[in-house]
Amino acid sequence: MTDFLAQLPTDSNPVTYNEQKILENIFRENPSVLKYDMKEYILAGSLFAVFSLPQTDSLIKNFIKAANNIYILIAIKSVAFVVLYFFLKNINLIKSS
Repeated sequence: MTDFLAQLPTDSNPVTYNEQKILENIFRENPSVLKYDMKEYILAGSLFAVFSLPQTDSLIKNFIKAANNIYILIAIKSVAFVVLYFFLKNINLIKSS
């Protein structure tokens, strides 16, 4: 059973500021926002792929001897991922200052 949109109850209260902002965020009219969001996913996926390579493991192990322990290696890769993601995502802010 479905309700037709025209048959749903409505009220005459004006839309509040918070409701307006929520609607603007949900129904964005700027198509470049989608491209920006996709760039973030591509960046995160690319960094994940690079840090998943066995060559990355051996490179880290060559520079940091304690990284022979798998848990330390994962911690180092996690921190490096977060730092690189932050800097690459905010590179425009870094260039403008």
